[in-house]
Amino acid sequence: MDDIKSHAFFQGMDWENLYLRPAAYQPVVTDELDTQNFENFDEDSNMTPIAGSSSRRKKDLNFLG
Repeated sequence: MDDIKSHAFFQGMDWENLYLRPAAYQPVVTDELDTQNFENFDEDSNMTPIAGSSSRRKKDLNFLG
């Protein structure tokens, strides 16, 4: 990690206070199924659902909040 931090690209980066700064981009999300921030693409025939899966997935409690 120290090699990455010391690279010229990151010169002047305040690593100690990085988490105190606001994010450069803060996406607007309206609900848990909001996908407006992702690129749209056409589905093709190779994109078939896995047998027994539903289109509405269960919530992963590790990612709530």
